Amino acid sequence: MATQRIAILGAGDIGATLGGKWAAAGHSVVFGVRNPESEKVAALRDRLGDQVKVTTMVESLVDSDVVLLAVTGQAVPDLADQFGASFNGRIVIDATNQRFKGAAETTGEWGEQVTLNSVGVLRKSAPEATLVRAFHHYSWEIFADPQFGDRRPDLFYCGPDDDAQRVVDELIEQIGVRPVRVGDVDQTEAVDHLLELWASLSIFQNRGRSNVAFAMLER
Repeated sequence: MATQRIAILGAGDIGATLGGKWAAAGHSVVFGVRNPESEKVAALRDRLGDQVKVTTMVESLVDSDVVLLAVTGQAVPDLADQFGASFNGRIVIDATNQRFKGAAETTGEWGEQVTLNSVGVLRKSAPEATLVRAFHHYSWEIFADPQFGDRRPDLFYCGPDDDAQRVVDELIEQIGVRPVRVGDVDQTEAVDHLLELWASLSIFQNRGRSNVAFAMLER
């Protein structure tokens, strides 16, 4: 696969883990953040060093091929309003979840049921973007260390069946998990339920965030 220029919006654990592996695979990775001088960004720089660039969100999107949304779900509507036009023509991967970070772990329950993804918001603001729903139903710890003995987990995702699929499949492979396309983004709710299953097992039953993943059996 050709080298991709990947813009990652957000400086949290998911973005840092995926971005580090993609940079190691030879891609050009640029993190877009609201405040490049924040303590969180300083920690990101310490973690990844010179293999990635950190800049403003506006600058990160220039000439990007792929955009990974690795912010909180609550931040997406504002980002879509600001940058929707810049998302058009690009592969935009929604890795966000509409839950307040840490709330489910603290309470041990989901609380009010809501739509977990931001696909609907993105479709309105960026109608010409290629939308993909992926990297949302595991914790960053699974992506950091995906091996389970001699097995690796499957990463279930939704997106179009076109050239973008080949790009996304390769990016997933480079994280160390196996891509399994469930369908186009109209099947997003199906893969969102995997987050609920994963959290019920790994968090609510205290099996451990790094100890639970899924694989599809075929014959």
